[in-house]
Amino acid sequence: MAAIYFPVRVCHLKSEIVANVCGFALLAMVAIPVVAHSPRHQLWVTPNHEGERYHAGDYPMQSHGGDGLPSWTKANRRIENTDIVLWYTVGFHHVPHAEDWPVTPTIWHEFELKPYNFFARNPALDLPKQQ
Repeated sequence: MAAIYFPVRVCHLKSEIVANVCGFALLAMVAIPVVAHSPRHQLWVTPNHEGERYHAGDYPMQSHGGDGLPSWTKANRRIENTDIVLWYTVGFHHVPHAEDWPVTPTIWHEFELKPYNFFARNPALDLPKQQ
């Protein structure tokens, strides 16, 4: 199992005490890395747009390729100081074995979006005292 770390900085917010820039970390736990025939990038970032809901475009089965994320990122729109969408792609790979029959077990892939440096200290330390 390997972890992939993608930092996402929120540059316009800075903690008053911590000198580091605050942001998020996308931590992806993967058992097998993305293989060559997978999409070109594991993480895409686009500005939030109401009409961009599906990574392959609205009609992927009628597409000749290039719709969705490739065409949206080709426009090279600004992502600074705006709402963004992170499009994370995980590669699923299953090597069949005898124990899979008759029911294939569930394969798990996970990721976490963790905030960092948003607070000067741990906000849980300010809980009310129990009586």
